[in-house]
Amino acid sequence: MQQANTSENEFAVPGKRTVITAGYKVELDLTNQVLAIGAPKDWEFDYRSDGNPRLAEAPLKPTLGSTSMTQFVSASVLAQKAKIFDDGLYAAVEVAAQNGMGKHAGKASLLSSLGSALAQADSSSAQTAQELLLGAASLGHVPIAAIPPAVDLRVRHAVEAFLADERRSKPISFYTWSDQLRNIFQQDRMLQGDIDARGINAIANAFRVHPEAKDVYARHLRLISKLSNPFAKADLRKVIAVNNQNVGAEDVAFFPPSVAHETNIAKKLFGYRPIPDDFVLADEMIRQIRSGELYLEPSDDSGWYDYQTWAIAPLVIPEYMPEGERLQLDDEYRKLLLNLFKGLLTLTRETHVKQLERIAVGAAARPREEKIFIDIDPALSAEPLATHYLRRAAGYRFIRTVLEEAFGSKALESMYRLTATGPVATPLAEELSAIETLFSGAYVKVSRELGLTPDPALGSNVSGAAEQFASWARDIKADPDLSVDLRAMVPVFYDVERRKTKVWAFLGWTERPITISFARQPSATIRNVDGTRPSPAPEIRWGGLYKQLQYPVTVELYVDKVLDRDEFRKLCDSCVTRSEIVRRLDASNAA
Repeated sequence: MQQANTSENEFAVPGKRTVITAGYKVELDLTNQVLAIGAPKDWEFDYRSDGNPRLAEAPLKPTLGSTSMTQFVSASVLAQKAKIFDDGLYAAVEVAAQNGMGKHAGKASLLSSLGSALAQADSSSAQTAQELLLGAASLGHVPIAAIPPAVDLRVRHAVEAFLADERRSKPISFYTWSDQLRNIFQQDRMLQGDIDARGINAIANAFRVHPEAKDVYARHLRLISKLSNPFAKADLRKVIAVNNQNVGAEDVAFFPPSVAHETNIAKKLFGYRPIPDDFVLADEMIRQIRSGELYLEPSDDSGWYDYQTWAIAPLVIPEYMPEGERLQLDDEYRKLLLNLFKGLLTLTRETHVKQLERIAVGAAARPREEKIFIDIDPALSAEPLATHYLRRAAGYRFIRTVLEEAFGSKALESMYRLTATGPVATPLAEELSAIETLFSGAYVKVSRELGLTPDPALGSNVSGAAEQFASWARDIKADPDLSVDLRAMVPVFYDVERRKTKVWAFLGWTERPITISFARQPSATIRNVDGTRPSPAPEIRWGGLYKQLQYPVTVELYVDKVLDRDEFRKLCDSCVTRSEIVRRLDASNAA
């Protein structure tokens, strides 16, 4: 028996695979190859006091840690890498957008200009505008000079009322990393609040006093609509342009929140109706994706959040992706993909939580030794989710163009991703290129292993991208991002009738084994390495792979209080299983 040793140029020819072993060269035609992916149930048992066994819940791990340290790369590992990068990118952009950088003058200068004009306005007509903008400025630590004492008192009362409403004002996600990020969170959340018609007119007058602020305002609105998504209601640009004072206050916000597919679904189904006890929003999204009711491909108006949601849709409908014809997935593995979808959706929403709209709704015998055998296993270096990886890369290309437009390409080269302990050493422009290449490389590598030709739109450096991915996978233990704790709770909507908030909670990671085998074998030609035909010819024994797959554990439930990352992780650390965490949250309506 000869075990195949693969060559460096194993997939040099599209649709082909070359395996060199013990003096033989095996050419595999992957045109008709189909790989079967299965997830056999890996039962664990515990025992009750009566001695009878029962199925045990899989233990949860707070981080991927050593579970990710294998050269077969789980999509969860790449998701963790993306989440760490996305949070840091968003945090860096928040700080740059607040302070100003490159072509972007910054929200602080905008609030300072408008606030100075509003501070001197007639309070009888400008009260809501004063409370909103001056209150937000105080939360953002933006100094406004010469605020009359009576106005200052009302503003402080408005801020106190805002801070008392934790559903609006409590910083969560990466916004707890620093005081500056906490301040930005509360400042911008307050600026999403209601303004009456007279307040709108007062702000329009303030823009006339400081006409240069119009361009700063417009630039920032474009940035945040592309950084997250289009707005859920109107902003003030049209009102300012035409001095229109007849827009209903409920239709306008200074910094409007952004739409999301999940909140649109909840509004449409239960805007004014009670929500059934068994309703699970994530499951409804999955149903609508499968039925075609929910179309996720980004439009010209889409922001980065749409691109990120579109990137995880292949996990729900893998059979409709280009790689679907080369894969045969069993039901258990499909369930793991749905768990991955829910986990990635939760992590993605948490990154964008400040900006997204908040809604209230209702074995065979051994061969004879004299025969020569070549054992060939499937070649798969990562989960075969090629389209998911390709779309992730497209999302990073998109956000680069957004940031270059907002700040300028030179400014992007001097911007640095943030972490909880401060900025990283590598410029954001360089890191953006690296993570786009990582996902492009995963796509190219998996596509080639499935016998698919990579998208020519990627250009001529597809081999370089694949090698960069392979290099990262070989040295995966060295990546510190894979040991970061991602556990978090993110609100989705407020249930008016129950007086509770529906949240998606990311509880941690667990493992399941998966098997990879040939559902349909590739055709094979065996030669000696010098090109001659061997005699006698060896036989191929088609093998399989057994890998441990990391996958996320999430829950959708109602809570009385939304916990920030530290609060939620402390609770999780006191529990072992999903059900224990749910009980601790007193979530009788857990999904």
